[in-house]
Amino acid sequence: AQNNIGTVYQHNGNYTNAIDYFNRTVTLAEAFNNTYLLALGYSNIATVYTDQGDYTKALSYLKKSLQLREKDEDIENVANTLQNMGDVFLKLKDTANAVLYGNKALSTFEQTENQEGLAMAYGHLASILPTDSFNKKMSLLLKAQATWDSSFIRHPNSLANMGKISELFLSLAKTKPFSIIKDGDKSITGKNNFLQQASYYIEKAIALSKDANGINNYASLHSTLSAIEEEQGDYKNSLLHFKTFYTLTDSIYSQENKNQIAAIESKKAIDLKDKEIEL
Repeated sequence: AQNNIGTVYQHNGNYTNAIDYFNRTVTLAEAFNNTYLLALGYSNIATVYTDQGDYTKALSYLKKSLQLREKDEDIENVANTLQNMGDVFLKLKDTANAVLYGNKALSTFEQTENQEGLAMAYGHLASILPTDSFNKKMSLLLKAQATWDSSFIRHPNSLANMGKISELFLSLAKTKPFSIIKDGDKSITGKNNFLQQASYYIEKAIALSKDANGINNYASLHSTLSAIEEEQGDYKNSLLHFKTFYTLTDSIYSQENKNQIAAIESKKAIDLKDKEIEL
């Protein structure tokens, strides 16, 4: 229950309360020697630090989670952790490790036929491809989205994936308007068509993000929508959506929020020290 409360706070962008409840999960799991919940707590703490841009701490907690999950032979969650580590390495621009961990995760998800895992793996591998690999990137992103749409359409990674598809269509409209993109039986080409597709995916993602109360995605998607409207010459709405993005992002990533998270971490360290002294 503590973990689930933390997850809700995280989706609302309240990282201070999120990490507080995840730390409570860890404390209880340690008390009962429940390695499954302990690994889950570490993994969720890592996602908060990933969202906050503290990738060193994120990797530290993911490594703790991976060690426990490997010990428990929890194959599915080992793959999930490897996938998350690959995503963090990608953010650190460590392409070699991003590919290594991403492929390890993909291999397991293919063996277990885990659809959610496969969708994440496809999106991850698309992000690693160079920017000029438009067709390969789009093929992987659309493959991932088809999987998300079938079962997990409101998943945060599904919304983020729609944002990536929209960004890629926008990039094509601006730099490669005569490229041909295959989407199932359809062939899409031309600046206006690419912008139309970009608008379709971003508006769908924003609507679902608002419905799912995922403030993180809701903020970043407005930035992409603003860029699309600017390219379309709709400067009034472009400015409006950029202001929405800026206001929400400022509230999520404020220094005060980071300081509060650091204070919670410090308090946990002090509590552990006090416990050692008491023992």
